[in-house]
Amino acid sequence: MLCKRRCQGGFSFIEVMTTVAVLSLGIVAIYQSFFKSLDYLNHMTYRLHALSIFANKIELIQKRLEVTGEVLLTGLPPASAYINGTNVDFDEHVQVSQVGSLKNIYKLDIVLSWRESGRAITMSRSCYVYYDRAK
Repeated sequence: MLCKRRCQGGFSFIEVMTTVAVLSLGIVAIYQSFFKSLDYLNHMTYRLHALSIFANKIELIQKRLEVTGEVLLTGLPPASAYINGTNVDFDEHVQVSQVGSLKNIYKLDIVLSWRESGRAITMSRSCYVYYDRAK
């Protein structure tokens, strides 16, 4: 009777519990990597919108410089974007300075900051704008 019981080939309780524990650890690792990649995707979406805002601000300042002949920072539209079903307001700081004794070249420093998943994110961009007064 003892031999017949050993030959039946079922799983013991310990084997089943070990398998469940190993599988649950694997599932937890998969969920963690999924949520990390989702968070990274959201962060990259915010960064892409910020880069678009940078490009728009630089272009708008340059066009105003060409039309009026002076750098006007007043009346710039506020930086905001509709991201993942929510409206995100970007705080911005724009600084314009003349480059040394060069009267036709201006340096633009633009800083954007926003809140993302409870974190404060800041991104900055600098560029030079040339304006030919002879045109």
